[in-house]
Amino acid sequence: MDEKEAIIIINRFKGITTAPVNTEEVREACALAIAALNKQVPRKPKKSGDYTTGWECPHCKAEFPALFDEYCYNCGQALDWG
Repeated sequence: MDEKEAIIIINRFKGITTAPVNTEEVREACALAIAALNKQVPRKPKKSGDYTTGWECPHCKAEFPALFDEYCYNCGQALDWG
């Protein structure tokens, strides 16, 4: 199973919980897990209009030079330079 499949399964689970638990806590935990998994799915950086930085993180919009790092220095979003 990869991150994308886990996100799909967790999203399905959020709506069907019938156990005697605090459903708001379950929803919050699921949202947090999905957000963390989404950061692990590589996304393409966006070209920035600023010539000194060059690129923008697709998640947090932090700007950085074209260093081709695997992750955003600011938020940890996985980057896809391919």
